[in-house]
Amino acid sequence: MNEAERFWNAFEAETGEKVLARSIGIWHEGGDPKGLWGIAILTDAAFRFKYIPGQSLILGLIRPPGAKESEREEIDFIAPFGRILELKGEKRGFLDRLFGGPFRRVELSWREGEAGIRTESFSIDPSGGIPDRLRLAISDRAEGD
Repeated sequence: MNEAERFWNAFEAETGEKVLARSIGIWHEGGDPKGLWGIAILTDAAFRFKYIPGQSLILGLIRPPGAKESEREEIDFIAPFGRILELKGEKRGFLDRLFGGPFRRVELSWREGEAGIRTESFSIDPSGGIPDRLRLAISDRAEGD
């Protein structure tokens, strides 16, 4: 078993969630256009964004050339499907595609805690299907309410 398989097996064992899709992603803290590169994960229960400092093998595979390793601590956003309120997609014009970031930016809002609402901005590589599958999970939940 290689290191990536061990990582995903440990992730599923730790969270108790099955990984449905994973992709590279960027968290745009406070609207930062460069953002922090990490792993966008869609499980059977939630959307997650994970940044793991020091995981150079995993993040080295997804970090673009020239990107610096952040000195931040581990970040793990968890937005359970039952708490997601909205997913907004940013429209991109020709110039945005030409000069903007590599992926379309989305804004995700979810209930966090008893009274709080959290909204974060992410850019997610669409090739893993996460944005579309996340929209589907949200619409399925809304129809079930």
